Order: sequence, then C-alpha cells, then structure tokens
Amino acid sequence: MTFEEATQYLFSSFPSFEKSGKTGINEGLQITRDFLQTLGNPHLKIRCIHVAGTNGKGSSSHFLASIVQEAGYKTGLFTSPHLKSFTERIRINGIEIPEQYVIDFIVKNKTTLDQLKPSFFEITTVMAFDYFATQNIDIAIIETGLGGRLDSTNVIEQPVVCLITNIGYDHTEMLGNDLPSIAGEKAGIIKSGRPVVQSESNPAYNAVIKSKADALNAPLVLAQDRWTANYMVWKNGIGRIELDDHLAQKKYDLKTPLAGIYQSNNLCGVLETCRVLREQGYTINHEIIERGVLNVIANTHMKGRWQTLSLNPLVVCDAVHNISGWAQVLYQLKHMPQTCGVMVLGFSSDKKPEQFIDSIPAGTKVIFSGFQNKRASDPRALCAYAVEKGLEAYAVENVNEALEKSNVLLPSGSFIFVGGSIYLLSELNNI
Repeated sequence: MTFEEATQYLFSSFPSFEKSGKTGINEGLQITRDFLQTLGNPHLKIRCIHVAGTNGKGSSSHFLASIVQEAGYKTGLFTSPHLKSFTERIRINGIEIPEQYVIDFIVKNKTTLDQLKPSFFEITTVMAFDYFATQNIDIAIIETGLGGRLDSTNVIEQPVVCLITNIGYDHTEMLGNDLPSIAGEKAGIIKSGRPVVQSESNPAYNAVIKSKADALNAPLVLAQDRWTANYMVWKNGIGRIELDDHLAQKKYDLKTPLAGIYQSNNLCGVLETCRVLREQGYTINHEIIERGVLNVIANTHMKGRWQTLSLNPLVVCDAVHNISGWAQVLYQLKHMPQTCGVMVLGFSSDKKPEQFIDSIPAGTKVIFSGFQNKRASDPRALCAYAVEKGLEAYAVENVNEALEKSNVLLPSGSFIFVGGSIYLLSELNNI
C-alpha cells in the first residue's frame, strides 16, 4: 500500500465532517474508546494539554506547541483540518508523522477499522495518540475537532491543563443555537480536579463554564482577569503585541508572524496556560515564551492565520470560517496601513456566506472562487448576490486564477485579502 492509497482509503471509506458535514460524525466516544483499547490505550500513556473553542483554538495550540518546544520538551501537536497533506495533522517538534507510519497503522488495524466503522476523525485521533505514545513524547497539545463534550479527543482523562478559547456561533446545527449552549459543549473537555484556563471573558457564557468547572472541582482562571493585551503595530508580516501581567507586574513585548489583531486575546489564554504549566514544574520562562511566539511558524508550520503571502503586492490570507471570525477580520482590515482593494473569497455553503457578503466594505472589489469540496458554495451564485448588493464582483473556479485576476484589478497602494474556507486556502500554490 502506498501513502496515496492509504489516504485515499481513509478519505473514501470512512465518513468525515469535511466531506459530508453533520452526517460524517459518529456521536459519542465509545468507538474511539474501543479502538484505543485494541491498541493498549495509548492516550493514557501521554500528558496532554486539551484545547477547545470556536475561534482561536488552532492558533493557541500552535503557540503552545512552539513555546513548549522552545523550552526543550519533545512536543506532540494534533490539529485539524490539514491544508496540503494528511500528515500535517500529527507532528512532533514540528515534524509531520512519517507517511510510512500512516500506511503501517492502516494496514495493521484494517480488521479493527472494518469492524468498528469509525469516522475519519476518530481514526485520525487514535492514530495521533498511538504515534505520540510510541515516540515517547514529553507532552502533547491536542486540539478538539468540533465541540468538546462529544469530540473524539475527549477521551483524555487527566489533562495537564484545559484551555477554552473564544466561543462564537459555528456548527450551530450540532452545538446549539445560542452561546451558552455552545459553551456547554466546549466546556465538556473539563475534567475533575484539572486546571482550566478560559482565554476570553464573556458574560453571555462565563457562568456556563464556571458551573461546569465548579461541579468537577476544576480550578478555573479567566485569563483576561490577569492579562491585558494591546496590539501595537503590524509591519511587514509581523505583529507586535504587548501583554501586561497585572498580578506579577510584568510586561511581555511579543512579536509574531501570526499577526492578526485577534491573536491578542488568544495570547492572553496562552500565557496564562504557560503560568499554569510552570506551577506544575515545566520550565517556561519569559525568554522562552518570546521565542516560541516569534518562531511559531518555523517551529510548528502553522499556516493561514493572517499570514502574509507576498509583500509586493501585499497579499494576506486568513482561514476565517465563521461570522464571528469574519468580524475580527473586518476590524483588522480597518487597521492595516493600506486599504484592502480586492478580496478573494470562497465559503462552504453551510456557513451562510450571504452574512459575510453583507458586511464587505463598499468599494471593495471581490472575486469569488470555488474549491474542491462538496460543501463549497457556487462562486457564481455568490457573485450574483454581491452584485445585487452593489459590489463589483467576479466569479472564477480556482483560487490561483482568482489571485492572478486580483493583481490586475488591484488599485494602486492597496492590498489583497484571501479568505474564507480553509479548503480554499489549501489550494493556494504559494501558501
């Protein structure tokens, strides 16, 4: 079996949310637990930081992995989805899981897969735990796929610490139609007696998370009670963020290529999580944090989060996948040194893309692109809707074609923003 055959088997033979939406998910954790049992429960042999949230969980996971790696620990990182290759989902110290390991895992467990019929994400989760355990890592950062309570990763029993990032409206058909309901699902990762960090304080759902933590005697800290973050400047693809630790009376002047203004809130949670790790004996000092935040892309190969693809002309991309994230992108656009002249956008149809279009600034030229996913919205339909709203809009089939067209349309002195579905970004040639 080749790697291509192995991944094709995974993608074609097992249900996945990426492919089918809600129908691609098995409810509950029993299949994951049964699969792990056949492998000797590798998830119980490693120490884990468990990260959930609507927006920010991916960036926060990568920041934490980079910092812990800079501290000298052998660090596993499990995230989803991937941009270019399946192996991006499972890394140790930034190095992707070997293709041969993926092949061997599937061949070795073919009978189990046929019997249990797990989802694609359940298989990936179990593979990550198995790989990390066999490689004797020091710690793993595990990002939930969707939600928390019923997410496959929630088989973790004794996390070193849980981090809950921003809570917003996404996957409402599965997680609930209001913020307290969604927060309740995310808070499902909280475990008895284990510390919890909440990145952002929000009166709409604070009580839900606190109630869950109190019920499990899990010490909860609101990061923004201790930390204040100020986004100082964006320059040449690097963001500078100042964080003030009120209790310790210290300041962190951080620079990062994950340069979105929204990273300010994420970093409050990340730094508070680092403080909790120090309390548990991990050696993570001021300088290590600064290096980890600055070297996050070099260390973990994070892509698609307010990432600069080109400086001349300036092209920035962001995998903005829900309306609350879109609001953060629009805020960032207003605070860039140049005006956004052209947007290249592509959305999954279940994200209600009309909501995004309704708030595109007047005068912005928009190119809608398709991408290779069954859930992709028709760019021609989005274009027609945008034209009705008074925008200058175009439709193309491919994001690289859209980027070429945007260079022609770009007004002098402005920049190009590429965003929407991560599946759109995955088809960029230069990401």
